[in-house]
Amino acid sequence: MKVTSKLLWLAGALMVTSEASAQVVTPPTEGRAPTPAYVPPPPPPTPKPFEGAQPSEAQPTTPPPAAPVTLPSLPYKSLAEKGADGKLVALTEPIYVAALRVNPTVTDDERSKIEPYLKTRRESYEQIAIDNIDFLQEIDNGLVDKLNMADPNDAKKVQKIRALAGKGTLSAALRDAKLLSETQIRFGDKIVKERNEAEIAELKAAAGSKEGDKKAAADVVTPHLMRQAVSESLMARRGLFLELANNLTKVEGSLGLDAAAFGSLKTAVAAAKDDASKVAAVQGVFKGLNADQARAALKAVVAARGK
Repeated sequence: MKVTSKLLWLAGALMVTSEASAQVVTPPTEGRAPTPAYVPPPPPPTPKPFEGAQPSEAQPTTPPPAAPVTLPSLPYKSLAEKGADGKLVALTEPIYVAALRVNPTVTDDERSKIEPYLKTRRESYEQIAIDNIDFLQEIDNGLVDKLNMADPNDAKKVQKIRALAGKGTLSAALRDAKLLSETQIRFGDKIVKERNEAEIAELKAAAGSKEGDKKAAADVVTPHLMRQAVSESLMARRGLFLELANNLTKVEGSLGLDAAAFGSLKTAVAAAKDDASKVAAVQGVFKGLNADQARAALKAVVAARGK
């Protein structure tokens, strides 16, 4: 993604045009009575306040920044750990959920109370994933790496990415629901930040971008942030793919796939050795389905729960 293109797009979005106006004054015609001096009309009467209004109270303003919180020094399992290959270990659930699992300030009892909320949230993102299965496939195919912000069509896709992000982070939602204290939330944010910084550093290293190279950094970081914005939708789809692989026999008759497509799916899943390869197997077969087929299959997975 070109930095120049980003700047053009931002400039176009923020640009305000104005027209200069000129006033032509003609000299007075001889013999014409002089125009009386302009007297402004009296100001309109002060409108009566609405019933129930309290003028003495100040109107809402931007809330002040949150008070600083001193986080306790506690050990925890970092999400920035690397595997034997020297790369970050892939997450198997949304980053804020993963952080909640290892947050040392949250007790097991508190996690149990939050679990129903997480289930409801996950189900809402599953629906988002099903409704937008074709667009998520575009993201898999590298959409965010190819976006040109100067292109109006691409700008619309960015808006769609924002829509897929849902209603904000889990951290913000837990704060609003008063399910965790501010210290617990901030500690979780610290764990998330550590992982994000490690991901960006890994991406920059892979791209060969040098420290201080703003263009290279933007080309790496911007796509990462866009993927991160839809990470809960992508993770919800991953969960559905894994659920499909683990319940293939149970949902076989309701997937709506023809014999050839189901045969390919069954063969691919049978060859998978772990959860990651199962997900990859299902994803590979889904690439050959149209959006309606993919949606119908995933809806069948959801409908089969509890049967």
